Amino acid sequence: MGNLTIAGQQLSLVQYGSSGNTVFSDTAGSAEASYINALAAKGITTGCGNGNFCPDDPVTREQVAAFIIRSLEGEPPADYCSGGSPFGDVGASRWSCVYIKRLYERGTTTGCGDGNFCPETEVSREIMAVLLVRALVGDDFTYTTEPSFSDVPESRWTFKYIQKLKDLGITVGCGDGNFCPDDILVRKYMAVFLGREFLGME
Repeated sequence: MGNLTIAGQQLSLVQYGSSGNTVFSDTAGSAEASYINALAAKGITTGCGNGNFCPDDPVTREQVAAFIIRSLEGEPPADYCSGGSPFGDVGASRWSCVYIKRLYERGTTTGCGDGNFCPETEVSREIMAVLLVRALVGDDFTYTTEPSFSDVPESRWTFKYIQKLKDLGITVGCGDGNFCPDDILVRKYMAVFLGREFLGME
């Protein structure tokens, strides 16, 4: 166990092997099991219920908020939204409000427009890239200007975030030289991204 410093931010670094006890019954033997188990060990996920992780289910915006904040800070105080929510569609009593509020306060998100966060909207791979990179290094950073993926041209608004995610070694794309930016992210791949970004896994 040690520390990983990225852009001046020190993160806990824990090495996990590919073996070990399977935490969730529906991830046994999967290629992503070590990442999922590592997240569970750190308290970043408790699964989707009934001893399962639901690895192929899409990830929503509020779930991503919870994953990122737990990875960076642990659990916010239960009453963190007692003073109100920054978004009109996220009530103070909503389970995810504490995570969304912290994500907003960190400058990682400004919502989905019109004062809303769209908590139940499924997250694409490119939006995931934006949130993960902002969580680590903000919006002002250097990145490789030569396109890393054939389906993410320089003109795409998420280009610099996807490039940075590749520069940090967090993604190698979806295959065949592509990133598949519009594909909906599923929980097992979110676990891989989180494990690489916050836990120092390979």
